[in-house]
Amino acid sequence: MMGVESEVDMSRKKPPRETSSATADIVHLNVGGRTFITNRQTLCYDPDSMIAKLVVDGSPFGPPQVDTHGHVFIDRDGDVFVHILNYLRRSGHFVGAPNDVAVLARILNEADYF
Repeated sequence: MMGVESEVDMSRKKPPRETSSATADIVHLNVGGRTFITNRQTLCYDPDSMIAKLVVDGSPFGPPQVDTHGHVFIDRDGDVFVHILNYLRRSGHFVGAPNDVAVLARILNEADYF
């Protein structure tokens, strides 16, 4: 009887997932406590930027700091980073800029950092 149960249990197990290069290019970020999911290509829009250098193989910064979920951790303002990420996703076009001058100043400050 145990042999039958073992065979049934074995048949229910899923085969291990293979990591494709497409999956490896997905990057999970934790910026100031906010989670973002994007791809490496987006973050490398400007190859000379800090964010691009952070996520490339052989990063000059060394291995990135990660949170408890394995997401790359960046201790910056996540509410502002969403604008930086959207800029990168739009190939360098800043669309939908906020009207608030203080928010624009924060975005400029974060853009200088990244």
